[in-house]
Amino acid sequence: MVLDPTLLLTKQQWDQLIPSHRYSQKPYVLFYELMPSQEALAFAKKKAHSLNCELLIMDSIIHTLPRKNHISYASPIEFMHAIRDAEFVIATSFHGTAFSIIFEKQFITIGLKKNADRVKTLIQQVCIPEQYQDQPIETSKINYKEVNTTLQTIREHSQQLLVKSIQ
Repeated sequence: MVLDPTLLLTKQQWDQLIPSHRYSQKPYVLFYELMPSQEALAFAKKKAHSLNCELLIMDSIIHTLPRKNHISYASPIEFMHAIRDAEFVIATSFHGTAFSIIFEKQFITIGLKKNADRVKTLIQQVCIPEQYQDQPIETSKINYKEVNTTLQTIREHSQQLLVKSIQ
């Protein structure tokens, strides 16, 4: 088993693709809602309030009228930019989780139910299994020094396996 390709690059490599300016001038909590979840939305609102931040919602729903603090159909660069600059991320997707880890964000992934296998495998590999929950609760702060050390070991192993399979 190898890492998802997004995790084969480092934070610094991804950061080179993103504009250097902040995504938003105001601090915000990002709710990346790929799979709709009322529990996740409620948690996102509560988390934004507790951090005294705006709530920015990124989804793939076509809204007939523009909605304040909603971003629909973000480009890949905009998606990464929003995650990189968020104070906290709530995700309902694997890639929301992966890029939260890459950019060393405090985050939680919620409500994937039967689609949670990839997320659970990833966060177990980097020793933060509590970051996925079916019902959201507060978690302790992630120690990214440990996560990054583990992720780098897994990244190197994955790269070796890929090179070996190509040869």
